[in-house]
Amino acid sequence: MPEQVGRRVYAIPNPHHDCHPDDPDCGCVPVEVLPPMAPGDYGLVRYHADRPGVWECYPPGGTLGSLAAHEITEHEDGTITVSPSILERVGDGQGGWVEKWHGHLIAGVWRW
Repeated sequence: MPEQVGRRVYAIPNPHHDCHPDDPDCGCVPVEVLPPMAPGDYGLVRYHADRPGVWECYPPGGTLGSLAAHEITEHEDGTITVSPSILERVGDGQGGWVEKWHGHLIAGVWRW
């Protein structure tokens, strides 16, 4: 099974998030942004000041995606384990889906 050590990236404050929290349009502008991600990266980002963050990942051989539907265990060293496995599907052009990438992120190590 191939594997690759992942890299955790850390979100930074969004320089364009200058609206007042009482502004109804403020929720459209993320509070934080992740730096450009490369294959193997993962990070936690907050889109709304009053909600928990969302883990995002860029699996090796996959594309940038959200882990919102997964359970995340954060380890003392900053790595994460994702459960269940990560499955990325793309449209097949005929109304169906095909598997693009399927694998695991365990203690910061990608396995597929």
